[in-house]
Amino acid sequence: MKVRAVFLKSTGVPAGGMKVAWWVPAKAGTFELRDTGVTNAEGVLELEVSSATFGSHLRLDSAGVATFPVKMSSTLIDYGTLVLLEPAREGIRAVSSGAIRSAVTEPTQETATPLVLSDRLKTAGQQIESVRASLTTVRLSTVRVRWTETTPDGVTEAEAQFVEQSPTAPATGDAPAREVPDFRGLTASAARRRAAEAGVRVGLAPVFVKEAGQYGRVLRQVPESGAIQASASVQLFIGQAMEG
Repeated sequence: MKVRAVFLKSTGVPAGGMKVAWWVPAKAGTFELRDTGVTNAEGVLELEVSSATFGSHLRLDSAGVATFPVKMSSTLIDYGTLVLLEPAREGIRAVSSGAIRSAVTEPTQETATPLVLSDRLKTAGQQIESVRASLTTVRLSTVRVRWTETTPDGVTEAEAQFVEQSPTAPATGDAPAREVPDFRGLTASAARRRAAEAGVRVGLAPVFVKEAGQYGRVLRQVPESGAIQASASVQLFIGQAMEG
């Protein structure tokens, strides 16, 4: 199995000669270092890994990489283009280029283009959640992401903060606390029906699997069933067939 990614600095310059580590799940809910590689002069990492199970992820030194595969097959996991956060923020050293835009990587615009925060927030939130859900020894409580866009009128900056809410936090306002149902094993449509019956909101994210029996089924949920929370929002991870 090969892992591929392209690392860029925040200025758009390739991050060559950078050591990247591949961590895999170990016993007792921990992770262990399995393989390491170094980016070439163009910032490209092509790393042959000995194991690639659910929860495996990239790290730069001790910092995390908030990303999700853009392409996955039986022989390749491609994370696309990643941008370094300088300095690292809340333990995150790099994020997907979909979450942060650099003026160097964007073509020059003759007219000002507004920064669409809703698109950036959605992408960044999905990337961070996918990493946070796979970690058992490291807890991401708050992550800040900043976008910078240069237009003929000047530089526009925006910043967003993602905060994990504790499932045991007291209810706020008039929102009643609800018990999270068990969605595991359900199809996406069945999970939505159960969520509607329980009065909770759900978000869906793909998880690439090889077993046909897991296609289209809920394999993991955050938080787990039985938790009591006021926000009544649950993230569901649905099995999706790998390409190739």
